[in-house]
Amino acid sequence: MPRNRVGGPGSYNVLSKVCTSCKVEQPLDAFYFLKHGPLQRTTMCKPCHQVCNKQWAQKNKSKRNSYARAWNHANPLKATAHYRNWRKKNLAYDAMRQRERTALKGQAMPSWADRNKIKEIYVKCPEGHHVDHIIPLRGKTVSGLHNEFNLQYLLAKDNLRKRNLYAE
Repeated sequence: MPRNRVGGPGSYNVLSKVCTSCKVEQPLDAFYFLKHGPLQRTTMCKPCHQVCNKQWAQKNKSKRNSYARAWNHANPLKATAHYRNWRKKNLAYDAMRQRERTALKGQAMPSWADRNKIKEIYVKCPEGHHVDHIIPLRGKTVSGLHNEFNLQYLLAKDNLRKRNLYAE
């Protein structure tokens, strides 16, 4: 039963609520508003609600993907704006994904390549540098693989000057 109330006895201006999941009493702003009903709150606190949503999404991947596709189709401008905003905040990760896709298309990414190490290389790329393939994926004389051993940091101007050449 909520303890913190505003007003006299019998008043229903509640300041806190007990989460049905973690059983902890928390302030009302730790709960989401329901879309229907006047000022009603969810029964679970925000962190518990997020955990519950993640578990549901993992169990129902195809249903979640169909909901996302339907929303993207119904809201193309919002979806594009959302993707652009995400991309600005995650440039290194997006660059890694694009290179990985190119490598997979050209069958240049082996199954034994460690995606986590590749991602780490892209994320830790210093300012003013590019992540470069030592042996280019599509060189004129030799083609390399997209893996953690074939990546290096190179100054942006040097990488643009190097192009698809392999300097032995």
